Amino acid sequence: MIHPDLMKFAPKPVPLVNGNMWNVFLSYRSVNRAWVLNLYDILTELGHKVFLDQYVMKPLDILIDT
Repeated sequence: MIHPDLMKFAPKPVPLVNGNMWNVFLSYRSVNRAWVLNLYDILTELGHKVFLDQYVMKPLDILIDT
C-alpha cells in the first residue's frame, strides 16, 4: 500500500471520451502477478478504470470481432 501522503502526488485519471473504456491497460507475465494485482488496487483506488484480464475477461470471450 502507498503511504497516504504520497497518494496526493499520483496522477489523476483523465476523463474517458470517444467510447474509451479504460485509462490503463495492464499487461504482465504470470511471475509478476502479485505485483500487478497490487498496482491494480492502487490505480483503481486513485479512480482509474483499469483493464486487467482476470477481472474483465471471462472464459470463451471473443477477442476479435469479425
